[in-house]
Amino acid sequence: MKYINIFSVLIISLMLNTRAFCQQLMLDKGVLVNGLWCFPTQTDSLIYKYLPNQSRLAMDVNGNPKFSFLRYITTNTNENASSSTITQADGGGILHFLVLYETNPSVIATAGNELKKLVNNDNIVLQGPVIFESGTYALVSSILNPDSTTPEKIILATGSAPVLAGNSIALTFELPPKDSKLLLESLKMPTPDVSILFDMAFSGLSDNYNARLEVNWEMVQKHQSMNAHGSAYWVGADIEMAFDDLFRDNAIKLTTVGSDAHLEGLMQSVYDKLLNLMFEKVEAKNSEDEKSGTILNAITGLVGKEGLGNLSKISKYGINIGYNRKEYTSQGKSVLLFQGKREMERHHFITFNAGNLYKQYGSDDQIFKDVALYDPAFQQREVFVSVDGSLKNAFDHLLNSVTVTLNKKHQSGQETVKEIVIKRQSLTETDKPFSMIYGNDQDVNMDQWLTYSFHSVWQFQGGGSYQTGQQQHSTPMINLFTPFRRYKVQLEGDLDHLYKQNVRAIVVKIQYPFFDQIKSEKITIKPGDILSDAFFEITLPNNQEEISYSITWITNDGKFYEKKGTDELGIIFIDQFNIDQG
Repeated sequence: MKYINIFSVLIISLMLNTRAFCQQLMLDKGVLVNGLWCFPTQTDSLIYKYLPNQSRLAMDVNGNPKFSFLRYITTNTNENASSSTITQADGGGILHFLVLYETNPSVIATAGNELKKLVNNDNIVLQGPVIFESGTYALVSSILNPDSTTPEKIILATGSAPVLAGNSIALTFELPPKDSKLLLESLKMPTPDVSILFDMAFSGLSDNYNARLEVNWEMVQKHQSMNAHGSAYWVGADIEMAFDDLFRDNAIKLTTVGSDAHLEGLMQSVYDKLLNLMFEKVEAKNSEDEKSGTILNAITGLVGKEGLGNLSKISKYGINIGYNRKEYTSQGKSVLLFQGKREMERHHFITFNAGNLYKQYGSDDQIFKDVALYDPAFQQREVFVSVDGSLKNAFDHLLNSVTVTLNKKHQSGQETVKEIVIKRQSLTETDKPFSMIYGNDQDVNMDQWLTYSFHSVWQFQGGGSYQTGQQQHSTPMINLFTPFRRYKVQLEGDLDHLYKQNVRAIVVKIQYPFFDQIKSEKITIKPGDILSDAFFEITLPNNQEEISYSITWITNDGKFYEKKGTDELGIIFIDQFNIDQG
């Protein structure tokens, strides 16, 4: 079996930047009402936002599903096939459909009324859905499995999902004759063997915490749960079990002050911090990539054990993500303080299944159709370019343009060169996917005709550029991902200890490479500052992990003490100072 297309169409909106609208949900005060999770907002406790809870096929203007299953028949010209006058023709099937997630208006109305009763306040307003910060989808099937020797359900592919409800992703697959027949029969059943799971990330604020976390690095490094993992990649459920073991054996200790009313939210904040300290994220964006395929195998194990309906119960970190354990060299003990409200990320899961489409549309040749094909000279190929959801934000602060150039070498010896330029304005002015088209120029071998090469050039604000190498593809979708990522470096430590050591200020400087440039930033911390607000949020190339830093302690008598080092964990401890050793 062969993929001909795995892509998501992301309709970019001016509302994409969720932080700009300050929805800031109060995560610990969320309630489940009529099947909807509802959260009050920080700015107005009478205004609630809800999480969309259902998915379906997208519909056209006539109310028909945007779904098609085309089975095609081609003449078998194999002279050695058989001497029989009745032989098996070649062909196959092409499955194409668009899926979106949303919330039924009647469910919203009922939830709004029940919410008012629940909190005993008629002034409560259920005001629109949560705008997700990012999203992915996972396609699960056995019939569409390209490895016919593995019949069990597997996660075949993941990709970016739209962050706004009502926008759709599009998927296309090619199947050989046998599997096209099997899929047709499956589509006649109430629950066909094609499912999609949306994994949507959103953030908000916790309640006020007052807790102290102590990490014994020697015990962590030697602990069996951190060294007995059999797979190269960890998934969320494995990590949570390892953290539970570390707490049980006192390799990690948590001390809370005050009420334990929101202990679950505090523990999630603690686990998030430990995750950033000990693991690095590896996203499975392309199932054809060797590394991503390994991640998908690890995630598929969860599907086999738990099923799609239970995945959200066993992982708080998303199902389309794998993790590598970091190689950390920290020694002794580290203390992290959790004080006040903290911004936290959460994941929300929505499942999709097409249902019994054939029962309603089996006789509609716009939905299900068999067709004979002929004359490839009249065919043309459209190659789509899918942009990652984070690309618009990159144009706001970092990028000027991205140029994608396609080169097709035809069997006639001629070449076709196509190019598109993506700018911020082009992302906001159209809801259509970017695409380039090439035709057939004596391309008799159709497999070769599908193959092309492309490269991209990234132009940055303030000068500088980055060019990818030439890549060869045969799928009709170029997935364009940013070659850089946002990276947060948190400052941690016990400020009271420092001020008792006669320290009046701490200056932390960092330096990091950004392609052909070296950038630097600085933070100064003084008595009375809230350390949880002290962090660097920088942009690093995807293959860059290490940054350089220096810490300067300034004492009340005007003396300076400096320490330099490097960091790969995303956290710098600033309290490792003793004036008696200065």
